[in-house]
Amino acid sequence: MHGSLMHQGKMYGAWKSAWFVLQPPYLYQFASDKATTPKKVWYVSFAMSERVTLDEIKSEVGSKYLTALETRACSLHILVYTPSQVKVLSAPSEETLGEWLSALTKSVATHTPKLLLAEKEEAAEKLRPLLVAQMYAEVDQYEHMMSLLFTLGLGDEPTQMDPRRSPEIAKAGNLRMLKQSADTQTWESYFFVLLHETLYFFSAAEPTAAGRSANAQSEPPDRARSPAKLAHRNSRTFGNGRSSTDEDAALNFELPWKGCVNVAYATMQLSPPEASNNPCVIQLRTPLRTIYLKAKHELDAEDWLAQLSAAQRGIPLKQRKAKLRKFDVLTDELAVKLEAGSIILAADLLHNPVGLHYAATHCDASGDKLLAPLLSIVLDDDNYRTTTAADQKLARAKALIGKCATLESIAAEVREETKAKIEAVPPVLNDDLFSPFVKFVTSAYEPHVNNFLNSEEFGALRSNLEEKAVIVKHPDETEEVFELSPKTVIGRGVNVSESGGLNLCKDLKVSREHALFAAGKLAVVVRDLGSYRGTHFESGQKILEEVIFPGQTIVVGDTKLTYQLRPPSPSKRKSRSSVFFSKLRPGS
Repeated sequence: MHGSLMHQGKMYGAWKSAWFVLQPPYLYQFASDKATTPKKVWYVSFAMSERVTLDEIKSEVGSKYLTALETRACSLHILVYTPSQVKVLSAPSEETLGEWLSALTKSVATHTPKLLLAEKEEAAEKLRPLLVAQMYAEVDQYEHMMSLLFTLGLGDEPTQMDPRRSPEIAKAGNLRMLKQSADTQTWESYFFVLLHETLYFFSAAEPTAAGRSANAQSEPPDRARSPAKLAHRNSRTFGNGRSSTDEDAALNFELPWKGCVNVAYATMQLSPPEASNNPCVIQLRTPLRTIYLKAKHELDAEDWLAQLSAAQRGIPLKQRKAKLRKFDVLTDELAVKLEAGSIILAADLLHNPVGLHYAATHCDASGDKLLAPLLSIVLDDDNYRTTTAADQKLARAKALIGKCATLESIAAEVREETKAKIEAVPPVLNDDLFSPFVKFVTSAYEPHVNNFLNSEEFGALRSNLEEKAVIVKHPDETEEVFELSPKTVIGRGVNVSESGGLNLCKDLKVSREHALFAAGKLAVVVRDLGSYRGTHFESGQKILEEVIFPGQTIVVGDTKLTYQLRPPSPSKRKSRSSVFFSKLRPGS
């Protein structure tokens, strides 16, 4: 059998026409019916279609898609399975689809043992609901087309509102999608909106003249670009929900819709090794295709991955974290207790990164080799619970299980309770998987709290309540002291100074908005803001978001920022001391 069909590559791209010839058990692809040499050849090991029948279309689930399914040829998919990949073909009509599917099925039946064929057919029936669900998501495109026609004065009023204007958006911003043709690969920018379990994407706006002017301010000489490259970078700066001007922001709501993906049946991971080592690349796999998305910077990629994973797992929007957070410095219960002189428990120390740091330091100083490893479990558990990406969560779960298995001090009943949780619920769905270990560690540390409260380490912990500052060492070796506010932006530009941030205008390697120091009563968190060269510790370790401690040095560009504590005024210091010692924990 032979004829013209539409085909699509591994990546999400435009459908293209080609001439196909079936000579069982091989399927040949030619550029046209006049070509003599095939471009590709596949061994057909199985073939199926997610096309639904009229009875299924009329069901309650599919009723609103009736017109769309009857008119859109793109829903006439044939999936050709080969030993190494799945080839997606699209037939122009129901009749053509039936003919090709019949010929492919006959080819498979002729060249496949009956027992193996029965197993494949059984597997196909299990896969079919996923394919149908994905098709329904694709048919959502039809409703958006109807919405676009309505705005032009054509067609009836659409039943579905524009997702860009929904109040329930989990995340929106510009990402670049990999488009693949026969001989080229390009990254194209789109405006993405994650709403419920669907990721919509639209044409992305080019920055206006005002936006380009704002982005071009303070561009470092060592990063000079051609006009074309500068315009491309400006379009990326516009993305991730931060537009240069209000005029630019409005443009994204006027541009046409391009497609959508249902993430409920998708798997996703960051920087897949087979595709890219770039930490900004996200792989999104659906039953029909694989999509590669590139974010502006690592922190944004992590946030997109977290939001997509949460949407896939059905986590309500109110329960998701809009940004990755190591710790919320503004709602610090331990700081409140230290200031008020309240009784401090083991849980107060171990569930606070600053308290845990000094508690672990005290264990090391006292030579307690059994307790110190247990405290690290609390920190690992916090990293596990705040991870939403399935592959990362599973990797952290395995690492933590391995660590707990090597600690003989953990009670056997605690191990059995955790084992039962693992068997009942997969690790990627259970945030409280290691709660038995954490409760055990907290109980084990409780008798040691009094010793800690009488130690030098507790005095060091309490000193973190003092005012906070950074010693700024500029590239020309000059130094200054800069006091930290609750939110201090580090960067290079007029807007940084106006917002009360630290303007490093002398350092041309610093981005316009490079990093953020969030200072609470007790803790300080450093977050990179998508800078060009990154934010690092003095050791070279890269920082996306980290809690820092007095004496640590942060490097931005060629400038070094050393975090230190500044004693408050005598009146404040007296007030804190008197309050604390008057309410100190009994017996400490």
